[in-house]
Amino acid sequence: MKSAIINMVDRMKDSTDLKLESLFASDSIADDGFSATIEKRIRRQLWVRRLTLPIAVLIGGLVSAKPLAGLVTALFKLAAVVPVNVTDNIAPLSSGSLPQFSTIMFGGILVLAFVLFTRLLED
Repeated sequence: MKSAIINMVDRMKDSTDLKLESLFASDSIADDGFSATIEKRIRRQLWVRRLTLPIAVLIGGLVSAKPLAGLVTALFKLAAVVPVNVTDNIAPLSSGSLPQFSTIMFGGILVLAFVLFTRLLED
């Protein structure tokens, strides 16, 4: 059962609509599997793009594991060499030397505005 709205649209077709309808009503052209081949290639390229970045991150992490371990051990050795009186000089700092909350909020708003502006430029 057709609704009344669809029947109204069928009655309102002009000659251009009828010509377009007749053009699109023709049989599809046989392509001997060409469309399926192209779809396969596109899917394969999508999977390659999806997997490239995670694999690159994994390989980069494996390559940088040894230097990162050396950096951590060097930082521990440096922390052992730092004299004790350096930490004594840090303790008496007053809260007046820290930035005010309004300054921190202003910086956060500037960062947020910058991020939104860069996303706007991408679109």
